[in-house]
Amino acid sequence: MHIDDVSHLTGEQRLHLALLLSEIEHEIIRERLRKANPEWSEKRVRIEFFRIIFLPEPLPKGLERRFMAECDQFRPEDPIQIDGLPPRYT
Repeated sequence: MHIDDVSHLTGEQRLHLALLLSEIEHEIIRERLRKANPEWSEKRVRIEFFRIIFLPEPLPKGLERRFMAECDQFRPEDPIQIDGLPPRYT
């Protein structure tokens, strides 16, 4: 997808486009996590996706506790290892 000029779009259309691009970026990250870690459950992929979203900060403690209760594979001290993340996530 290539976007040359959005100046003709209304504010609502620009917001819709921004949300769409954000959803696409998020799905790309989840796909990379799945590919790099095929043994992970979808729950683990979702948890690691949230860890990436919060970078460079750690997960909020409430989320961390919830994820630990939901997924026995999750260890917040484990490093996030995924190649090719968009620059804002590294």
